[in-house]
Amino acid sequence: MKLVTKSIRVDPELWHEARVKALSEKMTLQELIPKLLKEYLEKGG
Repeated sequence: MKLVTKSIRVDPELWHEARVKALSEKMTLQELIPKLLKEYLEKGG
């Protein structure tokens, strides 16, 4: 996987909640973010 950007600004509380949810589904954020982006694009944004 290629590094796309070095930093993305996200609300720390939102990031923490996403991390907790990802871990509860046995996923890392690195796995979850591409999945969410793909789902978002498939729905037409």
